[in-house]
Amino acid sequence: MKDIPIELILLISLEFNHKELKLPTKYPYWENQDLWYEYRKASLKMAGFTDEMKPYFKGAPFYEPKAISEENLKKIVLDHTEDFRNGKYERDQTYSLLGGFVLKKDQEDKFFPQCCGELTDIQYWENVSNANDAYYEGHPAPRLSFKSNKVIFNFSVQAYDEIFQPTPPNPKLIVQLNDLKSAVDKAKIDLQKLSDRVIKINQMLNLGIEEIEDLLIWRNSNY
Repeated sequence: MKDIPIELILLISLEFNHKELKLPTKYPYWENQDLWYEYRKASLKMAGFTDEMKPYFKGAPFYEPKAISEENLKKIVLDHTEDFRNGKYERDQTYSLLGGFVLKKDQEDKFFPQCCGELTDIQYWENVSNANDAYYEGHPAPRLSFKSNKVIFNFSVQAYDEIFQPTPPNPKLIVQLNDLKSAVDKAKIDLQKLSDRVIKINQMLNLGIEEIEDLLIWRNSNY
């Protein structure tokens, strides 16, 4: 099998806190994986997810769509659209599903979705692949520079005392723009597969949400 130099792996972020469940005191989670894995497993169960989900790596709050059963995806859709369906928020006040994409180079994870990252961050990655110094919905965000059909991600910059989580293995990362474009194209296919599942749930549950795929996956007015 031919190696893929650059990948963007679609991830959905699921984090829940319950007063009945003691939060682990050992940080960061990626260095205390067993402890955080058990906590998150219990937290998801307490939140009402019926099927167990395997995280992207042990202890992480990230899940690939293929690891999320239809029943669990139904709950994600219902929970995320509840306030919109009940009229508490307008459509333009409803954000897309949390998560984003982990950037992999040579089969190694280099940059994970950050706090407040969304699935709509595919627009960030597309902008970067077109050599644009793009806005990123999550925070913190790497500093970008472009040279000779390459993008250089600088993770050494800390804004407002925030640090990247998990910590990138290298302070700088160089990626060929053509490789990133290919990764964006593949990520869009994965997003479309998730869109199809969400559309089906909208119909199955008679939610009546127009263009639900735009609401939860594709649209972000900040981009």
